[in-house]
Amino acid sequence: MKHWYIIFYILSVQSLFAQSGRFTVIGRISNPDTCRTARVMIYDGRVFNVPLKDGVFKLSESLAHPVLAVVSTSQSHAGLGMWLTADTIRAEFERRKYEDIDKRLIQPTAVSGNRESEDYLMAVNTMNGYSKLGLSESMINQKKADFVRGYVSTHTSSYLSLTLLQLHNDYLGIGSSKTLFNALSAELKSSDEGKSLKKALERNEANAIGKKINKISISNTGGKATIIPSQTKQYSLINFWASWCGPCRLEHKDLVKVYKNIDLNKVDFFSVSIDTDKAAWLAAIKKDGLLWTQLSDLKGSKGPAARHFSISSVPYLLLVDKAGVIKAVDFEAAKKFIAADEVEQK
Repeated sequence: MKHWYIIFYILSVQSLFAQSGRFTVIGRISNPDTCRTARVMIYDGRVFNVPLKDGVFKLSESLAHPVLAVVSTSQSHAGLGMWLTADTIRAEFERRKYEDIDKRLIQPTAVSGNRESEDYLMAVNTMNGYSKLGLSESMINQKKADFVRGYVSTHTSSYLSLTLLQLHNDYLGIGSSKTLFNALSAELKSSDEGKSLKKALERNEANAIGKKINKISISNTGGKATIIPSQTKQYSLINFWASWCGPCRLEHKDLVKVYKNIDLNKVDFFSVSIDTDKAAWLAAIKKDGLLWTQLSDLKGSKGPAARHFSISSVPYLLLVDKAGVIKAVDFEAAKKFIAADEVEQK
């Protein structure tokens, strides 16, 4: 899943979360697989393997601040998870089958305990429900943006607000996202998550559609300097990635398909890696079957290339024209733009 979609039902203008302390979660999977261990991954970098008996598991640990956690086993993938707070939380899960996914997903069905944990689940269900209302994609995105704007502006000290902004700032646009971020509490803005979001917003602002980026020379796999954007093709599709980035590697499958079907007389493909290990970079290129120009200064996220494009995280993608004007800042938007341009020219 590229994103886990959530919305929050506003019941109060007060913050609903507990701060640092300890959490205890008692979980139950109603239709468990045969595994005897559950894997609880907390979105603060910690992973715990806990005993699973008759579908029931229990975990009690420290918690710096409210955060998302997901549950999986060796036979079942993680689903949308649960929202942890410094409290005791009872969570019910069910393994659900989805098309095009090899394993069932462990999805939350009920939760009790802290109010914010309960409302997180309600939020997940509400957001997922939008896709079943027959609304257009633009209307669904508008509803998401309206909610995030309303929630964050009235819950400026909530880590859930920070999470919402992290997930949905692309729907809000640069201006609204910056305004909402600046209204957050000093604690949130100075947190690691807050600093990361600030960098992402700065990157988005630097790469906003319609802005112009300057040319840069980056070495290819053979050490030869290559100038991007393309000076000969109408458009340049520039993909930013790294060999160690799982989502980047998954996205390569779609990029390869597009590359094989797109009009290469019009579009030049480039991939810019933020790797530091040349061997790992070259091995990933070969394994993923990347047939187009591959570039890297091998200096990581703080190297000249990453700084030039204001890249703080990957995967990321830009579509720019010959003049260096940005036309799209994500893969789906780039495909739509190119397709629409081709229709106009017919």
